[in-house]
Amino acid sequence: MAKMGSLFERLGQPPPTTKQSHRNASPDEKLLDWIMNHWTENTLTARDICALGPNPTRDRKKAFEAAEILVKRGCLAPVKAHRRDSHEFKIVWKAPPAGAPASKS
Repeated sequence: MAKMGSLFERLGQPPPTTKQSHRNASPDEKLLDWIMNHWTENTLTARDICALGPNPTRDRKKAFEAAEILVKRGCLAPVKAHRRDSHEFKIVWKAPPAGAPASKS
């Protein structure tokens, strides 16, 4: 009889990440995960991150540091905010790699 294996092995996909690995993630990784899975707008402000973002970024200084790391990685782009004392970022959705099938919109 053939060995069954797990569902993920049979589908040829890696198993989902565990909560333990998410606990060890840096604040910028948690912020990126939150943006990709929960944020629906095209831009966000440091105030949005502090008020609605993941717990490690609830402090204004930590939120700005995490956003700056994402700017350096190319995930966010700074834009001119409506107020001079705030910071606003545009979310940069990266294009799929060359040769990947086009998504149906």
